Amino acid sequence: AHSLVRRMATTPLADRYVRAAEWMDGAGRGRGPSGAELIGSRLAIAARAEWDPDVARRAAALLALAAEGTAALGDDDASLQLLRSATSLLVYDDPTRTDLLLEAGLRIAQRGDTFAAERVLAEAAFAAREGDDPRGEARANVLRAATRASGGASEEALQVLRDAADAAIALGEPSNDETGLA
Repeated sequence: AHSLVRRMATTPLADRYVRAAEWMDGAGRGRGPSGAELIGSRLAIAARAEWDPDVARRAAALLALAAEGTAALGDDDASLQLLRSATSLLVYDDPTRTDLLLEAGLRIAQRGDTFAAERVLAEAAFAAREGDDPRGEARANVLRAATRASGGASEEALQVLRDAADAAIALGEPSNDETGLA
């Protein structure tokens, strides 16, 4: 018993959480949204306890997977919370963070909270700009303009939406990339 106590006392907290997550995954507990959330949250604790970008990315990917699963089950609140947790683990200019912020902004807009959606989409646009991702920034700007226009389509809001869409189209045309189109 003493060797176990000694080993636990001398093993860094982050290592213990990573080992626990790996054990859960190996034991088949990582299946489905709840399993992804369970393992992702353990890795998130490990990543925050002793900053490790690789562990943070693994945790964010699992939390995003859990968010997708909970959204499919109709639990929007849990899905948004998981997306927030996932984005908080990633460095500011990480392209995955931009994608997750875009997803969160879209879900918030669909719930009708245009103010919160615009705030998240503005953060996505800034993160994309900082990460030198013009297509991500264009997608965020189109979604943000569409959110603003849906809240009471003034002529000015519609013009902002047209301008954002035109900019996204212009970015996609040279490479036949239509993912920037909204």
